[in-house]
Amino acid sequence: MFRCPLLLLLLLSSCADSHAQESEGGVALVSESLVAEDGLFFYGKKGEAFQFGPQISAHGDCIAVGGGFTFVTWYRGGMDKRNLMLSRRRNDDPAAAWVTLEFPDKHIGYRGDSTLGDSHNTAAVAVSTIDSTVHLLYDMHAYDARNFPDHYFNYRVTEKGAAFVPDAEFTLDRFQPKRNYLVEGQTYEKTTYPGFLTDPDGRLIVGYRLGGSGQGEHQYAVYDATGWNKTLSWANGRIPLPDRYSVYGSLQIEHGKLHAGYSIRYKESDRYTFNSGLYYAYALPPYEAGDWYDVNDRPISTPIGKANALQVADPAADYGTTPKPRSSSGPAFTVTEKGDIHFLTRVDNRSVHYWRVAGQSVWQHAADGEVPGGAKLTSYGNTLVAIDLANGRLRFKTAPAGTNDWRTVYVHDAGPRFHHFRTAYDGGRVYAYGQEGTGKDARPLYLQVFDQGEAIAIPARN
Repeated sequence: MFRCPLLLLLLLSSCADSHAQESEGGVALVSESLVAEDGLFFYGKKGEAFQFGPQISAHGDCIAVGGGFTFVTWYRGGMDKRNLMLSRRRNDDPAAAWVTLEFPDKHIGYRGDSTLGDSHNTAAVAVSTIDSTVHLLYDMHAYDARNFPDHYFNYRVTEKGAAFVPDAEFTLDRFQPKRNYLVEGQTYEKTTYPGFLTDPDGRLIVGYRLGGSGQGEHQYAVYDATGWNKTLSWANGRIPLPDRYSVYGSLQIEHGKLHAGYSIRYKESDRYTFNSGLYYAYALPPYEAGDWYDVNDRPISTPIGKANALQVADPAADYGTTPKPRSSSGPAFTVTEKGDIHFLTRVDNRSVHYWRVAGQSVWQHAADGEVPGGAKLTSYGNTLVAIDLANGRLRFKTAPAGTNDWRTVYVHDAGPRFHHFRTAYDGGRVYAYGQEGTGKDARPLYLQVFDQGEAIAIPARN
């Protein structure tokens, strides 16, 4: 049975006895800590206080774990402040304090209106163990250089060796001045959705979209000991109508491959509202243009033009209940060591699960099951793990890979109730970074760390 370490009582948000519970599957809370009391939240009505969504802190690619530390980004609330923030904390001491840096950069607001929030303008963070640098990409939503000359692309990076220095030495002056490029001489106008990945060799990969909704070009670049390498385009939706599109989903590194799992949003469509379809491709290191393959391991050319060749399923056709089926977010997906592929998404407010067993060609699917389409999904060996919120607290569900046989193995039963959260994974532990669901435009932010124990050791399917 897990017990709260004595030192944990010193935390600003302490681990109560009920936190020390351990599930039948072995999931247990390791620590809970208060990052900040005043994370920005867009409080009010859509169109009056914000566009798109109310969350901006603990949103996007806002958490990175590496080198024995956790790094999280946020914006200071309320709306009269909006400063970019970075907090860092040691992982080996449950009572470790957070070290927080405040930058002069402020959330620009919806199209420059500082009274109106834009939930697209997230702050992404990555840490390189190759040269001990911290990287930040933040506060951008398809801005052009003419109208936003100082704000269309925002990148900050530390000097080399700064990421893992002692707390007293982790200071703002370790960061170089803001710049508007990764690779000098290339253009980064109209960038949206920056996100970082780390591959098994410690290289960083950053992906993002150039252009607007329904007409984007999706690019990525690799950071190694030489710095940022040339930018590559992997999907170019800036093609003639009616095939013009953009990608909604993610790139992720699993088992030594760079995977792309996504839906498509067409610029003009009389069939769908927002997104449609499930698509998949992957790349092998070093992730060059010629290293990409489809779901059946056949080489493909990049950048991808027309998307149809990579479509693996059409949830709207299978589960749509309206003339124009609606799916407004990208799918969650994971690929196991054996090659099982799993997608979670939503169609017309129904959660659907699609999967293909390794070595088979047929895709299976199910709706209204045990796992919501917005859950965070990952895999360990033969185990799928889905994490979502149940009444504001984290709930863990697992299933054998290649199945839809979900069971709840843990529901957290104490502490703050989150409005939303993001996750990072390291060494069998889940780092859950969430914002409390109460308050106005300055709300508390927490980090909860869970050990998944036996929950990620489900026997292989028959």
